[in-house]
Amino acid sequence: MAALAVSNRSMGIALGLGLDPITHKPMVDPVIDQCGHTFDRSTITLLRGNQPEGSDVICPFSQEVIQTNKLVVNCFARDAAPHLQNLESRVTSLENQNKAFQDRLDSLMKSFAAKAEKQKAAKPKMESIESNWFKSRWEFSCK
Repeated sequence: MAALAVSNRSMGIALGLGLDPITHKPMVDPVIDQCGHTFDRSTITLLRGNQPEGSDVICPFSQEVIQTNKLVVNCFARDAAPHLQNLESRVTSLENQNKAFQDRLDSLMKSFAAKAEKQKAAKPKMESIESNWFKSRWEFSCK
């Protein structure tokens, strides 16, 4: 089976979010292989592919054989999952609030631009009224 190329950086980011570093789905049953890498148990099955139970699975990070009978539950990742999901929902809420704020700001900016354009269009009329008034005063005073 061809090994998947996955960077250690992407693995760290995924694990920090409680996601499997290969599938990027939330880990339900996180396990640690002999190299110290954490995956969801279902990902190990996915890596095995159509090969029979007990077949060699290659770690996509270290390229070493994963002994599936020696996988250990990652208690930290398992226990952190609910907290990470709560954090994810709070981030989503903040993103929605930010979008609403941005939409309101865009609306206000468009309204301000329209008013400024209206005033700009009205300004020549005012200037012509003022210049006519001064012109009439000048002509009157010169007589």
